[in-house]
Amino acid sequence: MRRWTACLLVTLVLLSLAGISGGAKELPPGWQVPLKQLPAPWDRHWAAETLAVLWSTGFLADADVQQDPDRPLPRGHFAAWISRAAGLAPFRPERPSFADVPADSPLFPWIEALVQAGAVHGYPDGTFQAGRPTARAELAAVLRPFSRRLPVRTQSVGFTDTGGHWAEGDIREVARRGLLTGYPDGRFQPDRVATFAEGATVILRLLAGHADPKAESVRLMLQLQQARQARGLVTVGEMAAVVAQNFFNAPLLSTADSAVNFLQQRRIPVSQNAGDVLQVEELQAWV
Repeated sequence: MRRWTACLLVTLVLLSLAGISGGAKELPPGWQVPLKQLPAPWDRHWAAETLAVLWSTGFLADADVQQDPDRPLPRGHFAAWISRAAGLAPFRPERPSFADVPADSPLFPWIEALVQAGAVHGYPDGTFQAGRPTARAELAAVLRPFSRRLPVRTQSVGFTDTGGHWAEGDIREVARRGLLTGYPDGRFQPDRVATFAEGATVILRLLAGHADPKAESVRLMLQLQQARQARGLVTVGEMAAVVAQNFFNAPLLSTADSAVNFLQQRRIPVSQNAGDVLQVEELQAWV
């Protein structure tokens, strides 16, 4: 979790420097975000930057990004993702909850963690069906217990095709928090199969919200397709100011040195000068 949060922070400060909401300024060359490039043709996909961030931080495996992002997302795959993104510890009960997820399955501890959290229940026949494609309604149902940690983005959610659906309440709650959205025609399409790219987008939204649900700048970070892999020099002082303001609710600090001092007073291991280029290893130590 520390590594993912560190990358989120790096992206956050770069987007702040680049000004993704307009008026972007040229960033000096020399320091590049350690962001991997998706193989063609997936590097032009609408979710390419989201997938690249999750891949670069180790959340996604190499095999995850070497196939079509629009392929169906298996239930077991999403279960493992959501368990890790929600910060759940792997859980290994003596008796498996599902007949088709034995204790020697790599998915076993992650699915069982969701069972313990009350987020999944399986099917009436006692199976989980990990290889079955995930419906969008199922995304909402699994996400709902963890969506409560995120702030409400909108009070008004009105999809034209969710009334009376078994997941109507789940869909409404996760949509209010911005984890899932509908289509331009007003539909949610709850029974439509979710894609790998859609699942990854939800995971990044949950990770960013968990990092700091109060910071509007974190929400802006989710618009990665607008940032287009921002590059630039990031100093210790610049990152210290972002961390102080977004994670400690500090007032606007007048100088980079004051931001570094602020963190040092709170026992954050800032060992470099404010003007030094921040190294990823240093940021991971802060987290």
